[in-house]
Amino acid sequence: MALVKIGLWGGNGGSAQDITVKPSKLTGMTIRSGQAIDAVGFTYIGTDGQEHVVGPWGGNGGSPTTIIFGPSERVKEVSGTHGTLQTLADILTYLRIVTDVTTHEFGVPNGTAFSVPLQDDARVVGFFARSGLLVDAIGVYVQP
Repeated sequence: MALVKIGLWGGNGGSAQDITVKPSKLTGMTIRSGQAIDAVGFTYIGTDGQEHVVGPWGGNGGSPTTIIFGPSERVKEVSGTHGTLQTLADILTYLRIVTDVTTHEFGVPNGTAFSVPLQDDARVVGFFARSGLLVDAIGVYVQP
């Protein structure tokens, strides 16, 4: 089973965040947001068959929203913006998660847009990032 790592979108602040077990299915996410993306956490089933809880990567500002994906629900697109906010140089300001069931939006669109639309049966199965007090940048793991 191939796994493709795409990204990062955002700035170089914070420190690198990644997972240690390759993901096979994204099961949920918790995102803290307000004017920007404060933190991202997620759960996934790894190639080892175990559920892994990751994060949160970032700070504890903003309001938390938890998404639980249905058993057959797939994340088909991740998009958003990154840019400046007050004195912060380049952070993740907006995140849009599109599944084959619904769309979730966080933060405020501001700055440079990015988008990862997936074709056919490809799906997002995990994330990697840079974070400090906020999420500086985000990237995705895609299973084609």
